[in-house]
Amino acid sequence: MSKRSKILVLIVLITALIFTYFYGNTGKNKSSKKNISEETTSIDNSIDSDVITGVNTCTISIDCKTALDNMDNLNEGLKSMIPEDGVILPETEVKLEGGESVYDVLVEVCKANDIQIESTDTNAYNTAYIEGIAHLYEFDCGSGSGWMYNVNNEFPNVGCSTYEIKPGDVIQWRYTCSLGKDIGGNEE
Repeated sequence: MSKRSKILVLIVLITALIFTYFYGNTGKNKSSKKNISEETTSIDNSIDSDVITGVNTCTISIDCKTALDNMDNLNEGLKSMIPEDGVILPETEVKLEGGESVYDVLVEVCKANDIQIESTDTNAYNTAYIEGIAHLYEFDCGSGSGWMYNVNNEFPNVGCSTYEIKPGDVIQWRYTCSLGKDIGGNEE
């Protein structure tokens, strides 16, 4: 084979390789795209698992267990509305975007779970006041009854719309029948 023939064969081979690389193996390109998509899904799933494990979440629950011990003080028409175990919302994990207050989280879970809630803004304290949850209101179970919240088993001395939640916090909304003494919120 002459030198000129060898160069011609080399040019043909290089051209064939270039053509195959850009145009000839579309199946491989589709497969590559699928792998990239699968990797993206895998990354997204790992982010979701972080949310599930509490990295960007808090936990909230709502109960009125104290009303079960004070049914004789409960307004007559409300007895059928109290859950047998006193749990209105079991511990529920909520994804945080950042900057949410206890009130924001409460409103979000109540809306998502069709739980009735009523609150008013109190100008004097610049916060929301929870009047009732699940049709159970302040004074429905005696003169010292109403809703209180705690975060990580501590009862903050601030209103629910001013307390900013951090990832991992555990919020409990609890109904008290004796100004918090029955739920550990008033240690006097």
